[in-house]
Amino acid sequence: MLPRFAEDGHHAEPVTSWADCAERRLERQELRAVMRAALAELPDTYRAVIMMRDIEEMSTSEAAAAMGITENALKLRLHRARQALGTLVRQRLETKAAREAVPAVSVGARARRLDCFAAPATLLAV
Repeated sequence: MLPRFAEDGHHAEPVTSWADCAERRLERQELRAVMRAALAELPDTYRAVIMMRDIEEMSTSEAAAAMGITENALKLRLHRARQALGTLVRQRLETKAAREAVPAVSVGARARRLDCFAAPATLLAV
């Protein structure tokens, strides 16, 4: 129940931030699942370019060389892939919200609670 400390006085186990509340973690997990599902739904060429540039953080020239296309073609493909991914994510989130049918008052109150926890979300973190 109480935290354990190492001999040097530091915490023996990682300390969980108070700002990382359970509801926020659950929402990030759900959003990650939506992002992964949408990414899997993309055509192979779009998925590959997003994986190389946004996930593996390859440079434009490295990704273009790996795909065997010009840098301009890669930039165009990446732009279109991001647009397609955004469309798929929006559709999935709208569908999910419609299924849940949350009253507007509840959504506003929930948003106000989440505003107090301004932690960056890593959407596709493994």
